[in-house]
Amino acid sequence: MEYTYKTKVEHLRNFAWSKFGFELTMFANLITGFEFAETFKVTLKEFPKNKGLRQMAVEELMTTNLQYTQLLGEGTFKGDHYQFLEACMAKLGMHFAEKSALMRIANKYLEKVRSLSAQERALTLCSREKELAGVFKQILAALDWDNSPYGFYKYYAEMHIQLDTQDGGHGDLIEGLMQKIFDADVLDRYYQFRLEFILELMDAKMSSVARPEDLMSGEEMLELQNYYDSFADEQSEKVFHIFYQKVITRVPALAELFPHVKAQEGKLRAMVTYAFANLFRWDLVIPEFHALGRFHKQFDLTAAHFDLVGEVLIESLAEVAGPTFAPMQKRFVIAYTAQSGLMQEAMAA
Repeated sequence: MEYTYKTKVEHLRNFAWSKFGFELTMFANLITGFEFAETFKVTLKEFPKNKGLRQMAVEELMTTNLQYTQLLGEGTFKGDHYQFLEACMAKLGMHFAEKSALMRIANKYLEKVRSLSAQERALTLCSREKELAGVFKQILAALDWDNSPYGFYKYYAEMHIQLDTQDGGHGDLIEGLMQKIFDADVLDRYYQFRLEFILELMDAKMSSVARPEDLMSGEEMLELQNYYDSFADEQSEKVFHIFYQKVITRVPALAELFPHVKAQEGKLRAMVTYAFANLFRWDLVIPEFHALGRFHKQFDLTAAHFDLVGEVLIESLAEVAGPTFAPMQKRFVIAYTAQSGLMQEAMAA
């Protein structure tokens, strides 16, 4: 008998992972890995005497079977498997703020899975040990992991394929429990949750706005990133303080938008810093600036406002940085145009 949930698993396998990109693929796996660990703990409480689950737990939860010395050093890493991904991503500067646009999508997925009963979540866990090795294989085939900075993810995925599919592996260990609690409708709902999560992430990254990498070489982007990083905290704070003074002086009516200027300075600084930190991971920037654009839609801003902001931001940077800024000015304009373009794209949608 062909169950409809199998079709959804097939959709996951055949998803356009190459278009999804490295960073969002890893983010999605980080979130589903976190949820898997949470579901595993729920399952162990529901079926505490199941030998297969207990044996699996040794290799999934607070384990030392994932090691990647290139990033994590020679010490022994111990943790849940999602924590391995989290640690490797953190080493490369990939952090996700709790209230970010990506995390809002992730939390929707988590809430949906948490709406299932303990037994239903246990069934989804069993099914994943049977089905997701094929998804991992497709992800590895879709992207050139060997020539990326993310070799740890290839290692992580290959280890999971091995753990799930080898003789006596996780797929075999949960076979009996899966047959005992099998409900195709539950699995249909779960894989629908998973598909919706992936599709929402894909939708969040879609944009027709030119990326920095479209207008600058990798070397130029790296020099720009390093130049922005060279600003001390005090200099950076000064830039955004001067920026708001200039904006309000030129257009006094905009003062109404910034009743708490000091707090606003910090917010803008954080967003701009986030964008520069992720120049090479623009898929992570797009959802955040789209969300910012949707928020600003209520203020009836026009293209002229964005032009003014860009002009004043460049002036403020030049004033603080001094003569060293001139060679970088064009690159800052490109970066700002990409950021403001994303906001305007979302406002027009």
